[in-house]
Order: sequence, then C-alpha cells, then structure tokens
Amino acid sequence: WGPVSYMVAIVVRRQAGSKRMPEWEEHAATACAVQNMHLQASAQVGLACYWSSWHALARDSEEMRTFLGMEEEDRCLGYFMVAACDPELKDSRRRNAETHLNVEWRE
Repeated sequence: WGPVSYMVAIVVRRQAGSKRMPEWEEHAATACAVQNMHLQASAQVGLACYWSSWHALARDSEEMRTFLGMEEEDRCLGYFMVAACDPELKDSRRRNAETHLNVEWRE
C-alpha cells in the first residue's frame, strides 16, 4: 500500500420497492461502473488505480457501514484506489488502440 490520493468506496445500494432487480444484477451494474472509472483513469498519463476488496473485517464492519451511510441491505464491495504515479513507468496494461477492435464476423 503506497500513498493514494483517493479511496473511493464501492457500495451497492439495494433498489427500493417491490420490483427490485436481483442482487447479482446490481453487483454487476456496480462492477460496470467501476470498470468505466478505470477506463477513464487509464487514459490519463501519470494516474494509477485499482479495485481492492480491502480487509473484510474493516470493509464489512458496523463502523464502516455507519461511516458510509449504508442501509441494512447495502453492500460494500471494496475500494477504488487512485494515485499519482511516475508517467515514465512502463504500463504493461497498455495496448495499441486497434488491437481490441479486431472483429471477425461470421454467418
């Protein structure tokens, strides 16, 4: 754990009402939102980030639930860590923009 600029809590807030989505769908939607944050951050030179599930005892504690203002059915899935990094460091996650656009259409 190095110094981080931000720790963003990743919390699933359960939908209210009688027509609720299944819990797994809310978890999946939250994961997609975190992926969007990660994609946006990866476009910024000198910015590093990752999703950490952190320590279960701290993440799931009643104190953390109170601190985050969580309701009974809400779940904290972890924290999105954001930090400044040396822009000269090699980023092994980078790829040429066109490599993910290779599509083979079949009939």
